[in-house]
Amino acid sequence: SDDIKEIKENIFGLGFGVHWNNPTPKYGRDTEQVVRELQAYYGLVINGIIDSVTLDKIEIETAKVMRRGQRSDEIQAIKEDLVKLGFGTHWTNPTTYFGADTENVVREFQSYYGLVVNGIVDEVTLAKIEELIQTGSSTKYTSYNITFKAFVDKQMSANPQTDLYPHIGYVSKDYIKNGKVSLNDRNSSLNVRREPKTGDNIIGSLRHGQSVVITGSSGNWYQIRYVWQNAKRADVEKYADPYNYDLFQHLVLSRSVGVSASDLNQILKGKGILEGKGNAFIKAGRKHGINEIYLISHALLETGNGESALANGVEYNGTTVYNMFGIGAKDSCPLECGAEKAHEEGWTSPEKAIVGGAAWIASGYIDSGQDTLYKMRWNPGNPGTHQYATDIGWAVKQANRIKSFYYQLKNPILHFDIPRFK
Repeated sequence: SDDIKEIKENIFGLGFGVHWNNPTPKYGRDTEQVVRELQAYYGLVINGIIDSVTLDKIEIETAKVMRRGQRSDEIQAIKEDLVKLGFGTHWTNPTTYFGADTENVVREFQSYYGLVVNGIVDEVTLAKIEELIQTGSSTKYTSYNITFKAFVDKQMSANPQTDLYPHIGYVSKDYIKNGKVSLNDRNSSLNVRREPKTGDNIIGSLRHGQSVVITGSSGNWYQIRYVWQNAKRADVEKYADPYNYDLFQHLVLSRSVGVSASDLNQILKGKGILEGKGNAFIKAGRKHGINEIYLISHALLETGNGESALANGVEYNGTTVYNMFGIGAKDSCPLECGAEKAHEEGWTSPEKAIVGGAAWIASGYIDSGQDTLYKMRWNPGNPGTHQYATDIGWAVKQANRIKSFYYQLKNPILHFDIPRFK
């Protein structure tokens, strides 16, 4: 009947039966299945027929959904909430119009939270937005097709390191110059040994340019205080377990913290050149899809709380340049190489260095889907490869720092993504 066709068009408008290019008057098996999906979505009795309750629900939802082509103050408020939740962060001043871009952002939100991806703000989508705004946090779980045992096996093959048991080690005097490791092949490493002799007694390694603390000597060997050593499997299992330690290692770093520049400036107070740069971090986060607190934490660490020479401006080829994340700096030439990179990128102001540098921070791991500290360290999607650090405690250490910053904010938005293994 024509009534069936009209109902199917309304169902289509709610994001169901999207394969219907031109709904017909026929109520067949496919229509019945689509109706069942709609009933399940809205918590109705799932019977596959258009009864009075289902019909009322379709009419009510059709009348109140927000979709492309509409304009209202409510749409503007929803868009502002989405920005707070870390979606549509490129909107610097959300408008009242629901256009194609808004539809794409809504689809991204729905996909992230496992909702029906229809690009319209329906009852369920609106309820999820309101829930997140009210609670200020959300947690999702991502499943990986690998057992935890197999996951740890792959980690052990990647030579994980630990500083849990610092002790004395020995290195050849031939490769130590002025208290630093000096290697002809800068991509190789220097073995640290348990005893002053070659053989099967390697406890770790040092890279070119790394400083060493010499505590004695024995023949052609320096005795050094060696912090790092190969991690034991039991320790790797403990740190790699996603349910151990701090939840903040699972904080999603591709989502905005959802606070104002003035709130961020409270964290940056007394931080040298970074003081008062809250708006620059917000701009950087929005442009490159990265959490502002993570950027701040990274910058404070690399600049020595805003006091480093690179952060405060270095003259290179007649131009003063800035580098807030130590990009391009190397152990062997920290100042000149870092300044050269800043000059190459055109970072001629602290703000440009923050916004431009954020692109490099995002491109390495965040844009690759490793958007939590845990995923940066352990890469559960492809374990043993593309991992930010060899230190088994790295994610937990960074989480403590980021958490301390979050505790200084008013009503921040928290998104967590926790791995689940087979």
